[in-house]
Amino acid sequence: MHDVSMVQGFINQSLELAVKHEMKEITEIIVHIGILNLVHEENIIHNFDLLKDEYPVLAKANITIEWIHGEVKCASCGHQGKVPEDQLPKEHLHNVLPFLSCTECGSKELTITAGHDVYLDKIDYN
Repeated sequence: MHDVSMVQGFINQSLELAVKHEMKEITEIIVHIGILNLVHEENIIHNFDLLKDEYPVLAKANITIEWIHGEVKCASCGHQGKVPEDQLPKEHLHNVLPFLSCTECGSKELTITAGHDVYLDKIDYN
């Protein structure tokens, strides 16, 4: 369900920009999604393809996802770095922090500094 609301947000933003800039046909939207959102690329693309058909300006559009790496800062040792992919759970969760640990000291006292971002970056149109 998280994937659907995220995609609907991208569509809503695209439609607003299409009206504002008098776009006749959007051919591609490029979005950035933080890896710590734990959404799957195939779900985003599938939901976009299902939802776009309701809007003629998006009928031929594709969605391209640029992934933002997750980063954390350790409260125990001060280390800051990227989240190793092998620490990320494979299922959808609302809170990834319990699964992460500092790669330097093993502490679980982490703050996420990057990787939760979600935004529409660019629209290509005719």
